[in-house]
Amino acid sequence: MYYKSIDFSKYSSIKVGQIEEVLILEK
Repeated sequence: MYYKSIDFSKYSSIKVGQIEEVLILEK
């Protein structure tokens, strides 16, 4: 999964759909 390089503490208040967009951009 893409989560390895994502610090979810930064995105804890962001909706799931927006997180998915971030993951795609970071991929």
